[in-house]
Amino acid sequence: MAKLQMQRVYLCALKRDRRDILETLQRLEMVEVRDFGETEIMLGNAFEEDEEDILLREQVRRNVEDAEDSIDIIKNMSGGKVAEPFFLKGRKCLSDKEQKDYLKNNYDKDIALVRQIVSDNENIKDQKSEISHINAKLESLKPWMDLELPMSFEGTKSTKFIVGTLPESLTRIQIKDIVMANLDEDLSKDDELPIEVNVISTIDVLTYFTLICLRKDEEKIVESLRKAGFMPPIIDGDKPALEMERDLKEQLKLAQESIKKSESEINSKLDKIDDIRFLLDYETLRLDRFDVVPRLVNANQVFFLKGYAPLKYVNELREIISTKFAADIRIENVEEDDEDAPVLLSNNFLSSPVEGVIESYSLPSAKDPDPTLAVSIFYYFMFGLMLSDAGYGFVIFAASIAGLILFRDSLEDSWRKTLRMYTLAGAFTIFWGILFGSYFGDIVDVTAKTFFGKNLDAGQSLAAPVWFNPVVQPMRLLTFSLIVGIIHLFVGMFMKAIKLAKQKEYKAMFSEVILWYGILIGCIMLLVSTEMLGSIFSYDYTVIPPIVVSVGKILAIVSAIGIVLTNGSADNFGVKIAQGLYALYGISGYLSDVLSYSRLLALGLATGVIASVINMMAAMVAQSVGGVGGVIVFIIILIAGHTFNLLINALGAYVHTNRLQYVELFGKFYDGGGLKFSPLKMNTKYFKFKESRKNG
Repeated sequence: MAKLQMQRVYLCALKRDRRDILETLQRLEMVEVRDFGETEIMLGNAFEEDEEDILLREQVRRNVEDAEDSIDIIKNMSGGKVAEPFFLKGRKCLSDKEQKDYLKNNYDKDIALVRQIVSDNENIKDQKSEISHINAKLESLKPWMDLELPMSFEGTKSTKFIVGTLPESLTRIQIKDIVMANLDEDLSKDDELPIEVNVISTIDVLTYFTLICLRKDEEKIVESLRKAGFMPPIIDGDKPALEMERDLKEQLKLAQESIKKSESEINSKLDKIDDIRFLLDYETLRLDRFDVVPRLVNANQVFFLKGYAPLKYVNELREIISTKFAADIRIENVEEDDEDAPVLLSNNFLSSPVEGVIESYSLPSAKDPDPTLAVSIFYYFMFGLMLSDAGYGFVIFAASIAGLILFRDSLEDSWRKTLRMYTLAGAFTIFWGILFGSYFGDIVDVTAKTFFGKNLDAGQSLAAPVWFNPVVQPMRLLTFSLIVGIIHLFVGMFMKAIKLAKQKEYKAMFSEVILWYGILIGCIMLLVSTEMLGSIFSYDYTVIPPIVVSVGKILAIVSAIGIVLTNGSADNFGVKIAQGLYALYGISGYLSDVLSYSRLLALGLATGVIASVINMMAAMVAQSVGGVGGVIVFIIILIAGHTFNLLINALGAYVHTNRLQYVELFGKFYDGGGLKFSPLKMNTKYFKFKESRKNG
C-alpha cells in the first residue's frame, strides 16, 4: 500500500545530444518531463522554440494523422478482412535491428503509401460529392427535356425569352391570363400585347414553361410573373437539356470510374497494413519526443530538462545518462505534501489489480494515503457477495484464468491486472455461492426433479447451502450486509485518522475520528439491545448483558458531548456550540451510509431469484416438449437465460461495488486530485521493442 516516493530531476546536456537523450529517456520510461517556471532559469530568449523544431513537429504530426486515417480507411474498405488485433494478444514484439532495418528500407515508401491512401480516399469523397451534384442536376433537368433551346438562351435583339416555373398545374392560356391579370390596368386592356407561352411540362404542383415577349415589355411581364410566384430554373447551361443530360451522364460515368480506381488502389494495399501500423507507432514515438521539446530550455549549445522520477529508479537513471552522454544530472528530494509531484501507485499482487478502480475515480493527492489495499479487500468481497452464485463465479474465474494462461506471453500489463481482478472477484463469487447454496440458481434441484423424478420436500435441496439460503432468510443477509457496511465505514474513518496523524493534526483526529468512533459504537451497543431491532432481524435481544447497554449509553453521551465541544471553530462560545451541534447532526449521514449497504442484499437476491425463474421456465418448457427435444430446449433456455443473467448482474455488481468505494468509503477520508505519473515512454499501439525497459 504505497505511493512511490518521487524525486525532482534536473538535467543539463549538449544540444547535439538532445534527440538521443530524449530517445533514451523514452525507452527507460522513468522520467516525466515538466515545464520550467519562468523564475527557475534565466537565459533570455531560451524559452523560444526553434523554428526547425516547430516545422519538424508539425510534419511528424501530419504523418501520424495520415497513418491513423490510412488504417481507418483500409479497415472500412476491407469488408472485414482487416480488423484491430485481438486485445488479449497484445502488441507484436520487434527487436531494435528490425526497427532499424524498417527505417532503412521502408520508411520513405510507407510515408508515400499513406499519402497516396489518404489522397485516394479524398478523391473518393470528392467524386461521391460530385456524383450527388450531378444526380441533382439530372433530376433538375427532367422537366426541361422537351426544351430544344439552351437554358441560358435570352432571346433575340427585340424579344426576350423567359424560362421558369409557376406554382400549380397550369395551361398556356391560364399562364397568359395570369400575366395579363397582374399587369397595370392600362396595359391589361391592350388585347394585342404580344406574348407567346409554351408549357414544357407539368410535374407535381409546378408548371415548367417558356414565355416570349418584346424586350420593351420585359420588366412589366417579369414583375407580373413574380406576383404569381414565378421562379427561374435552378439549373442553367448553354446547351439544350438533352445535350446537357448526355454530358452529365458522361461526367457521372467518369466519376464512378474514378471511385472504382481509387477503391481498387486502396484494396491493393491491404497487405501493407502492418507496415502502416509500424509507421504509426514510430511516428507517434517521434511526436511524443517533439512534444516534450517546448518544455525544455534550449540555449545555443546546451539544453536543460526538468522532470520527476521515482526514487527507486534515480540511481539507474543517473548511471545510464552519465555513462552514455556528457550530461549533468541533479536530484532534489520532493516533500510528501508537494501537490505538484505526480503519483505512481505500487501495490502487491492482490491489490494492484484495483489500481485502475482508484484511477477511474481520482488518484490520491499528496495528503491522501494510498487506499488501494483497503479497496481491494472489500472490492472482491463485495463483488462476490452481490453476484453470489458459484456457477457464475466459476464462469468468470475460468474465463479470466484462461486469458491469463493462453496469452501469458503477450498480454499487456493493464489487461493482466484486469484479468487478475476478475479472477479474484470470480473466486469470491464462488465462495459466496457455496455458502448460499446457489449454483446457477437452483439448477441442481430443478434438473433432478425434471429429468430424474427426484421428489424434494419443502426446504430440501441437493445443493444445500453451507451457511444459509438468502431467498429463504433475507433479513439474515440484510443484517450481514449492514454489518459489512459498518466495518467498511469504520475502515474509511481509520484511513482518515492515518491521514490526519501524518499531517500531525491530532486535535482533528480526536474530534473527527475518535469521538465519532465512540458515538457510533455506543449507538450500535444501544440499538442491538432494543426489542425493535431484535424483532426486525429475528434475534433474542434479551441475552445481551445490561452492562453493554450501560457502557453504550456512557460512550454515546460522552462522545456526543465531545463532538459538540470540539467541532466548533468560532471564538464566540455560543456560535462554537452551534457549530458543534451541526457537526453532531452528521450522525444522520452515517445512518444513510449504513442503509446504502442494503444493495448487497438486493443484488444478491436478484441474481438468485432471476436464475431460479430461468430454471423454472426451462423446466416447464422441457416437460411440455418431452423427450430428447425437451432436453435440447431445456439446455438452450438455460444457456441463453443464464448468459443474460450473468451479464446484467455482473455489470450491476461491478457498478455498485465501485459506488460503495467511491461514495461511502472515499467520502470518509479521500480527497483525490493527484496527478498521474506520465513519463516519456514507448507509447505504441501495435508494436513494442525488446530493448524498451518497461513498455511491455
